[in-house]
Amino acid sequence: MDGVIKTTLIFIGIGILNTVAFTVYVSTTGLPGGEVGMAPLLIVMESGISIALATVTYLLIRNRIEVTTIKTILTYQVIYFMTLILSGVNPFDSDLTDTFKTLTRWTYLISFLVTIGLIMTTKLINGLRTNRS
Repeated sequence: MDGVIKTTLIFIGIGILNTVAFTVYVSTTGLPGGEVGMAPLLIVMESGISIALATVTYLLIRNRIEVTTIKTILTYQVIYFMTLILSGVNPFDSDLTDTFKTLTRWTYLISFLVTIGLIMTTKLINGLRTNRS
């Protein structure tokens, strides 16, 4: 049960990081709240859905393959990208205004940067643990 709690906490942490990073980005754009005010709520909802789906996925595969922290991070992000795509967050949609195209591009970019940062941090921590042993 300890692995389930750890993994779920990792998923929640990634969801919070995605949400906070996107909210910081939106607040720096200077765009009026009427145009982008609900965008952070969309990210919170997408993160919540991704947390639930990633946890279920983890529960289904944990006995079949070795689950590492990096695989956990990548599982969450793949599910997060799929939920974004399925919910219609598409930066290549020709019907979107330039503001929303930029927001959707940054949604994907921020998530990608969070993923890279978490993987690098995980590798650094694993390297430090190895050197201590």
